[in-house]
Amino acid sequence: IAGSATAIDMSAGDNQSAPWMVNPRLTSGSNPDGLQKIYVQAVDGKRPPAPLFTADATVARNPASWSRPPRLLAFYEIEPARQRDVEVYRVGESVAPVAATTANERSPSVSPDGRWIAYVSDTSGRDEIYATRLDRQGETLQLTTAGASEPLWTREGLFYREGERMMLRVLEKGVL
Repeated sequence: IAGSATAIDMSAGDNQSAPWMVNPRLTSGSNPDGLQKIYVQAVDGKRPPAPLFTADATVARNPASWSRPPRLLAFYEIEPARQRDVEVYRVGESVAPVAATTANERSPSVSPDGRWIAYVSDTSGRDEIYATRLDRQGETLQLTTAGASEPLWTREGLFYREGERMMLRVLEKGVL
């Protein structure tokens, strides 16, 4: 591979979960002030990282996946009473819950067309992959029953890990 690598200074803190945005910016979860927040950083490094949300966060947040278009960010919050919850931020609008229960929901991934979101939940007693339409039409679907993790949408469909195997669930005519 030709080329050179350039360090992107994300400042102090525990930096993690870094999905790319549509433009040459990176989001990441970081805790330089103590509480994990979502930061935005230009890849040219000309400006320091800035919090994505201007309101003071009261719970830890980690970014997971961007869609384009529509521009939205899937992330999860860590709330001690409810564990982890999946949320969606529609750029310029508001944050809305996708999966907010007493189960541990995390690792959200938005489909390339912005219609679906897949995530991991242990609501069944073990980690499984669930998916729901972001327009709230229809029920939440449990896609796996043998234990699964790490959902990731591509143009081909939804990839996820089932034990040592990578699985692909194809999206056909907008249906899983």
